[in-house]
Formats: sequence, C-alpha cells, structure tokens
Amino acid sequence: MPSSLAVEYICMTVLRNLGRDTVVVAGRLTDHCRGTTARQVLVLQG
Repeated sequence: MPSSLAVEYICMTVLRNLGRDTVVVAGRLTDHCRGTTARQVLVLQG
C-alpha cells in the first residue's frame, strides 16, 4: 500500500495535468487533519 504522501503526490500530479490550480480542503470533525492536508499540498506544489 502506498504511503499517504505518495497518494497525495499522485493526486496533485493528476490535478496539475487537468489544469487545476486550486485545492479546497474541507472537513467536519477535526482541524488537525485539514491543516495537515493543506500543509502537504503546499509542500507538493513546491
């Protein structure tokens, strides 16, 4: 099973290839998960 970072990298690559430049992160239960995901997106955009 690939790591979550690998999956997120693949997702970012797909989004870029589709010409997407904005990611919206939303959630219901905890702020930690959304914050972590948003930070990882920023790192992957690098």
